[in-house]
Amino acid sequence: MRTLFVHQNFPGQFVHLAPALQARGHEVMGLTGDDNTTATTLPFARYKWTPRALQDPQSKLASTFAKVTYCGEVTASAAATLRDKHDYVPDVVFGTPGWGEMLFLRQVWPGARHLLYGEFFFGPQGPMIGFDRELSKGDLASRIAAAGNNAHLVLSANAADKVLVATQWQARSFPAYVQEKISVIHDGIDTERVCPPALVLR
Repeated sequence: MRTLFVHQNFPGQFVHLAPALQARGHEVMGLTGDDNTTATTLPFARYKWTPRALQDPQSKLASTFAKVTYCGEVTASAAATLRDKHDYVPDVVFGTPGWGEMLFLRQVWPGARHLLYGEFFFGPQGPMIGFDRELSKGDLASRIAAAGNNAHLVLSANAADKVLVATQWQARSFPAYVQEKISVIHDGIDTERVCPPALVLR
């Protein structure tokens, strides 16, 4: 199986999964931003990521959406180069939606399975809005910002065949029409790193 992992800071959340698939004999590659300095032994290609001056002082939401869709465009352009010049066609495209990278990849590889690593969906109230009055008032402006920041997440989920999340709590943050696509698969815990200190008897 040929799997392309898409992440601005590849390997990112796929730091364990990608090499595990490779060790099982699958072909693995990353697609990442040209400013990514994360060390990896896995093969990868880069997309040229130079955010344009899109900030509109009248609408932060509009500039945010413009930035993520631009990232989606340059990622899709790099993907098309992989397809057309290197005959690269993955069986699976697996990526995170936060920066917009996954928005248009189905247009490049319509026959691939597209998986989304879903992290969180911002509701009008809850853990991100209004829970701490000193940090977030939960006013109309905050609720609008939360709803607007979901726009590219919804579009990415719409283009995905499946959305994977690590916990039931994260799955419940998504609206029902996205939950229909969700599978909850826990990432696991590295118990050699995350463990109590050794007991020392005195």
